[in-house]
Amino acid sequence: MADWVNAGTVENCYTSGKIENNNGYKFLGGLIGQCTAGTQIKGCASDTNVVSTFSGDDCDTVGGLIGQWENSTDDSLITDCWFGGSVSCNNINSGVAGILGANFDFGGQPGVIIRNCMVSTKNITCAEPGNITWITAAATVLVKNCIWPDTPPADVTLDEETYPDNNGNYFAAVRLIVDWNAGTASADPNFDQSKCGKSVSNFTLANVLTELQENASEGIKWVCGINHPTFSWNELNILADYTKVNEAKSKVPNDLSIYTDESVKALKDVLALVEDGKNLTEQEIVDGYAMNIENAIKELKYKDADYTKVNEARAKVPSDLSVYTDESIKSLKDILTSIEEGKNITEQATVDGYADAITKAISELKYRLADYTKVNEAKSKVPNDLSIYTDESVETLKNALNAVKYDKNITEQDIVDEYAMNINKALEKLKKKEITSIDKTQRKQIKTGDSTNFIGLAGLMILSMFGYIILKKEDIR
Repeated sequence: MADWVNAGTVENCYTSGKIENNNGYKFLGGLIGQCTAGTQIKGCASDTNVVSTFSGDDCDTVGGLIGQWENSTDDSLITDCWFGGSVSCNNINSGVAGILGANFDFGGQPGVIIRNCMVSTKNITCAEPGNITWITAAATVLVKNCIWPDTPPADVTLDEETYPDNNGNYFAAVRLIVDWNAGTASADPNFDQSKCGKSVSNFTLANVLTELQENASEGIKWVCGINHPTFSWNELNILADYTKVNEAKSKVPNDLSIYTDESVKALKDVLALVEDGKNLTEQEIVDGYAMNIENAIKELKYKDADYTKVNEARAKVPSDLSVYTDESIKSLKDILTSIEEGKNITEQATVDGYADAITKAISELKYRLADYTKVNEAKSKVPNDLSIYTDESVETLKNALNAVKYDKNITEQDIVDEYAMNINKALEKLKKKEITSIDKTQRKQIKTGDSTNFIGLAGLMILSMFGYIILKKEDIR
């Protein structure tokens, strides 16, 4: 933002992007290169990538926010600021820090007050890791209520032999002992950095925000940010409102297997486009995510119901229904005509019900009765008097007649026709009884005797009547 600020005030400012120096001899910072005198930095932040590549004698002093501060006064102040970018330095002689690279004492200056500041990134490296501090290296350390990471970057190792006092991490703050004659600066081994604040592993925890807000200067308001606390005006680091997105996501059906592959893919594509961590300036994009999800859910299309069982049941319907009763055929046809095509998978039970109903109606088809016309015609030919026929032939006929069952259906027509055929055959085979010799004599006697007696009796009757008539006439006389 500025190369040099002298006795000025920088408040509520934010930077991002990249600043790089390749030439050395520079005070390099993500917000300001150098501050002097009673400059005050309040409520500022940076996500800048600060890069110093020079490795010669004229080294840079590098800070995430401010490179170096000279000629400080009692008013020199850095308060309620944070750094979340990265710092990279290739010079083994450079002072590197997350907030202020270095502050030297040129003749008894009081130092720079640094309070309630936060370094939320671990991405701070240097060719000489021992030159790095999370907050600052200063002749007079006035650091209070600050917060920094509890471990260095993953690729940085501060072994105990080389850095016995670091305990595996960068120092939060170092009190510099400067030998101006020798041109050297070293760390005071007796300085207690614990009074500067504390290290944390997770900057999104509620207590981090609480402590920053409790220790904030007047007019500064810390709020929950995307990866760490920030300021209420810093929309780039405040999470957009994902409420609508989450509400839309909650409406996504748990079981997507019932929808068409195409519509499911469209929904999944929309969900895959949702980027978490958008800031308030991108709220319109986030709201668009929600709208797209809602629309994709509306466009979900159910798969068609499976009509396999219905078609299998239909295939079992007899090709010739004429052999069944009208009533049972009607029941089957009513079911077949009630089937609605185009049901979706949520109506599978209904479709399966069609199949079950067809199967049941088929099982309940009833055959028509067989045609007994020929049987009845044959029966009508049976003589009224069977006594003149031999017992054996009569017995055969009676067996044929008794064999007739009137419960046969049309599929058993051959059996019924066989009844008629058997009766007709039995009729054809009826044999009259033969007349024996005794029977012939009896018939002859009956014939001769009866005729003579009848004539005689008739004659007597005629004579009697004639005599009666004569007698009557005599009486008249």
